[in-house]
Amino acid sequence: HMRKAPITTNLVPESVGLQATLISCWVQVAHRAATQFGLDADAIFVDAGIDPAVLYQPESRIPSHKVKRVWEMSAQLSGCPTYGLRAAEVAYPGMYHGLSIAISSSRTVASMIAKMMRYRRIVDTLCINTLEETADEVRFTWDPIIGYEAEIGAEAMIACLLQLFRWSAGSEFSPSRMTFQHQEKGLAAEYEQFFNCVCEFEAAENAICFARKDIEIPLASANDTIAANSEQMTAEYLARVMRGDTVNAVYSMLLSHLGKQVLSIDWVAEEMMLSTRTLQRKLKKVGTTYEELLDDVKRELALQHIKNPMMSIQEIAHQLGFSDASNFGRSFRRWTNMAPVTYRHGIQ
Repeated sequence: HMRKAPITTNLVPESVGLQATLISCWVQVAHRAATQFGLDADAIFVDAGIDPAVLYQPESRIPSHKVKRVWEMSAQLSGCPTYGLRAAEVAYPGMYHGLSIAISSSRTVASMIAKMMRYRRIVDTLCINTLEETADEVRFTWDPIIGYEAEIGAEAMIACLLQLFRWSAGSEFSPSRMTFQHQEKGLAAEYEQFFNCVCEFEAAENAICFARKDIEIPLASANDTIAANSEQMTAEYLARVMRGDTVNAVYSMLLSHLGKQVLSIDWVAEEMMLSTRTLQRKLKKVGTTYEELLDDVKRELALQHIKNPMMSIQEIAHQLGFSDASNFGRSFRRWTNMAPVTYRHGIQ
């Protein structure tokens, strides 16, 4: 069958990618997974440029590109083709910092998913996710950043998140379907056994989908007081993380939402829990503006999409939030001194 055009939003400039970090309590899962397979986890971490001691320092953060090496080296040494899924076996309650508690004390799985979406950058500052809802289904997508995030690590994150849901909703709780951009590699049975649902491969996006009726069921583990307190702690910590790296935070937000909704500096500031003026001042301090970052994101994605022959110029324009192809064409000429069609012919 012909592969659908992937929805690609996962190319970032080196200056942004190298700044991306993961919280140490999540990276502990990578260490536990390696140990479970009988590997020398400490040696793998040192080889990737990470001091294992930092894993046990609360709120410490580790560069994403180094953790990418850990996941990839560990998977290769283990010889296990479903290494990312097997990480769920070593998931633990505190793996997402205070967000784990905020999620676990929620009234429904629907509320759990919403909290993961809202506070996910506590775990990963540059993650690309969307949450799409219809009357019958909720779909959470992920898109590992090329060069800075491991596909295996991203799958481990989803597998562990499902494990967290199952601790509250019961071991039989399952998605309604899964889609993966990567090939099936003869592993469909293993994937379907773990997720307990139909898994589609070589799909347009990576997504975990839930039937709405399954995620609205009240949970016995709900505790409103614990949920409120832990969510407040989570929000405060996220604000500290975001303020510490304003450019990265704005960039990843633009990547996640470009073409899906109308973006403005006011909206971005509100999402970052800052006033618009404070955000403008912070960006000015590091020598950039919201408009420049938005233009950078559009340029990076345009240069990625133009290489995909299955995407028309109109589709690219729409996905980057341009009103029409001619507006996109003007911007593309400004970036490259070439019309989009000419550029595409030149690289084919």
